[in-house]
Amino acid sequence: MKLKCSWKRYWDGLMDAKTIEIPVCPSCNEPLYDTDQCVYCGQEIDQDDERLQKWLEPPEVKTMVCFECGGTMKYIESKITGHKHGKCRDCGLTFME
Repeated sequence: MKLKCSWKRYWDGLMDAKTIEIPVCPSCNEPLYDTDQCVYCGQEIDQDDERLQKWLEPPEVKTMVCFECGGTMKYIESKITGHKHGKCRDCGLTFME
């Protein structure tokens, strides 16, 4: 029987200002690495959850000025940690913040 995923607050101790909720298995309370079925206990997950669909959306690609050449740098921001990583399309510089 498929169950809706549960949600658990995630805090890694480094991000005081940003705590988020991540989807977890309703049976074993482990993080969902696959949203169809739990990799730990095999519980099937109901995909009709509006919050889960929003979670699965790809991150928005943002732009900023390159540190090195002043060109255009495209990056994405992690939903979980808030880390930014990207690459300059002009000089090829990559970064992770």
